[in-house]
Amino acid sequence: MSLCELEGIQQLGGLETRSSLAVCIEILGIAKEGILKTHLIYGTNSNFPRMDRFLDNLEKMGLVERGELIKTTKKGLAIYEYFKKADELLTLKNTNNL
Repeated sequence: MSLCELEGIQQLGGLETRSSLAVCIEILGIAKEGILKTHLIYGTNSNFPRMDRFLDNLEKMGLVERGELIKTTKKGLAIYEYFKKADELLTLKNTNNL
């Protein structure tokens, strides 16, 4: 089980939905080097209105910077690495328990 599964991949009418946290972590990871908004939307399988809400919140928290490109800040990278490590530990623990 990965962090995304643990945190909130849910079934909704036969479709899987991700939690806001899972989407935010995915955004931080994809935008590490800087990315165009359209490419970020495609990369996260999202849409423009939803992405705008996520980016507004991430920017207010100082986790991304918006300009010509959307880029994860140092603070955002630290949070991304924290969750990535937690996901690795949970995956490793789950693999060892099988």
